[in-house]
Amino acid sequence: MGELYERIEEEEIICKDILLPECFPAIYIDEYDNIYCYYGILDKGRFLLESYPYWLKKQKPAEAKKHIRGYFRLENGMILVDKEFIDEKRVFKEQVKCKKILATIQLPGTNNTPYGIYYEKSKEIEEELTKKIFGISYDDLSQLIYHFNNCFKMITQTCYSRYPSITRAIKNDNYCDITEMWIPARFPYIAFSESGYYYSHISFYGFYQQVKFMTLNDIESAVSKKLIEDGLNSKVLENLFKIEKDYRSRSIDYNLRMELEEIE
Repeated sequence: MGELYERIEEEEIICKDILLPECFPAIYIDEYDNIYCYYGILDKGRFLLESYPYWLKKQKPAEAKKHIRGYFRLENGMILVDKEFIDEKRVFKEQVKCKKILATIQLPGTNNTPYGIYYEKSKEIEEELTKKIFGISYDDLSQLIYHFNNCFKMITQTCYSRYPSITRAIKNDNYCDITEMWIPARFPYIAFSESGYYYSHISFYGFYQQVKFMTLNDIESAVSKKLIEDGLNSKVLENLFKIEKDYRSRSIDYNLRMELEEIE
């Protein structure tokens, strides 16, 4: 049984008996410490984030299939779309136990940029949950961005400069300049320049892939050593090297979004 699962003080339930949540976002953990953070649903032709039809609430996923074409799930700083709820084909057969976590997703606001998963019972940001859902914690990512820019002199740092930085768009959706992944409004991303210019919208996962490429995914590479010598905690890189995409799920780019919205 997973260490994080044991620490989460919530009621256990067999996965096959789980019902759809009352609202999104909704976060679950199974007994193997797999995290399922659902951000919304895809119905006939709509992307519904943080909401869905009230009459689907507390239905069994199998019964809701004729109305729901997919579930938006957050993992490692990217938004994926799953056809099944909590990977029911795999875990339901095994009678795996899970827990619904009473936690909320803290996204960047108007006057601040921190993000994280706020666990209501401990009344604080749960670092392990944050890492599983966003890939890296806010403090670690801020540190990585600073040293990455400092080593490669990408942006001249002045007291007036706010780039590079973790930010969000208030109303508009965007797409990552590296991976073309969808970045919905209010969801955090990294900006290396002003909006409308190259590298003004970099998804977290896109940045992770860029760093992994430049460091050869190796803590002993020349670039990794340069970042560490500049002051980056080596554990930040070690954690980043473990981040992988779940290839059972689809990431959403512009073309896939158009395709999904056109199908009825």
